[in-house]
Amino acid sequence: MKNILFLSMLCFAFSTSCTSKSKKSPAAEAIPMTQFARDSVKVVASLSKIYKSISEPDLTQFMFESYRFNYLDSFGNHRLFRIEHHNDRDIRLIVKYYDQDGSYESETYSVKSEHVIQLKSEQYNQFIKLLKGAYFWDLQMLETLQPMYLDGYGYLLEGFEPNRPKQNYHIVGRSVPHDGSFAQACEKLAEFYDEEKSNSLN
Repeated sequence: MKNILFLSMLCFAFSTSCTSKSKKSPAAEAIPMTQFARDSVKVVASLSKIYKSISEPDLTQFMFESYRFNYLDSFGNHRLFRIEHHNDRDIRLIVKYYDQDGSYESETYSVKSEHVIQLKSEQYNQFIKLLKGAYFWDLQMLETLQPMYLDGYGYLLEGFEPNRPKQNYHIVGRSVPHDGSFAQACEKLAEFYDEEKSNSLN
């Protein structure tokens, strides 16, 4: 049961995107409802409280490009990286470390630390290049779920581009991602933050 948060997040993301005003890709529409999703109705109904409790916005309400990478660890210490591209001179990376308040049943989460750093346009372009290499906007939102694991993790990446034709919001979730451009794109946001922390110590 260690990956219940990640799987629940995927179900929440799936149900949210199904009700989004933005158009869905054929691949997204073709994804059948999994047994896990059917069994997680109660969890899905409460997951909006998680983002609300850590003050995370709905990306589709923005007027600028934004991506959010949620690193879901089996043992807590979850990390969230939200990148906001206001313009080429104002690119922000918001980083939150958060965890549960008490038991999973409490359905409440707290931000343990939060940081905002400025990124350069070159860094943002590195991230976008990896996304394109992963064909992010064409990936299925969910893949066949992996068996329960003891010490794994999950990657949940959302993207919103208000001026993108047809499909301007997309979300992809993977459990224990394999090496590849998708994982590298997610990890690039974490790298930017680690580099900033390293530079601040020098």
